[in-house]
Amino acid sequence: MEKLRIDSKNLKDLSRDPKDVNKGNNYVLYHLGNDTNGATIIFGEKVTRIPKYLMEPVEQNKTANKVTKFTFMGNNIEVVANYGLAFYKGPALILPEGITYSFGMAFALNDSYLAILPNTLYSVDHFAFYHSYNLEKIVYGPTVYSIYEYSYHLNYNLKTLVIPHIDNPTAYHNLFDSKYPITVYGDDSTQTWVNNVIEKYSYDIVYKPLSEYQSSITSEIGVSGSAGYNDSFTFESNEEVKAYYTYTNNAGTNFILDEVKMDKEGNKYTINNIKQDIIIKKSV
Repeated sequence: MEKLRIDSKNLKDLSRDPKDVNKGNNYVLYHLGNDTNGATIIFGEKVTRIPKYLMEPVEQNKTANKVTKFTFMGNNIEVVANYGLAFYKGPALILPEGITYSFGMAFALNDSYLAILPNTLYSVDHFAFYHSYNLEKIVYGPTVYSIYEYSYHLNYNLKTLVIPHIDNPTAYHNLFDSKYPITVYGDDSTQTWVNNVIEKYSYDIVYKPLSEYQSSITSEIGVSGSAGYNDSFTFESNEEVKAYYTYTNNAGTNFILDEVKMDKEGNKYTINNIKQDIIIKKSV
């Protein structure tokens, strides 16, 4: 199976064996994508909640599914429960606007290099990105309540965090395991959090003001530039074009990622809420 569409508005939480973290009796996505070298899960417009253990395999590392793309048809999802979007195999986890809360290991054990969280996501629980070995960069929405324990535990390749504002800058334990120094962009509250973490745990992290965070804009039509966090970029083109997020990982591999929505008026295009590098390509 290459595609699975989910249209249930409020899916019930799935089952799992509470006695063994490696085993359970949830066969909903059993081996999905393994025989097709990847599969897409499409979440329909009516979906408001991604249930607990949706992505939990029957036995970790042995019967895990291979989901390489999430497609979100609307912005009505409000909650991602524990293991709801875990074990993802795509190069980037880019979440839609509307999500407000995530619980437990909602995005854990994924193979992505990049994660972009929506403006609406305020509460990100502990263990959020736990055990995501490849993860190099995470971009948060404008405000997050706190960065809880084990958020980036076993994220060995993490280099960049963009956390514009933290309401509760408490330094929780077991945050980092990266083999690289980590740069954290944000405001004064983020700087307070960085200082608290360094003082308490001596992690190798460096604070930079959010104004220094820039995303590059490149194109096939001679347009280029840059944009700050959540800024807009306007350009003109007489050709039909599309915009995509793009990311180059530590190994130098470039990925063309999800399409970015643009506003169009005549021959003028505007990209809003920019959080990551973008490439503008001619429509085929």
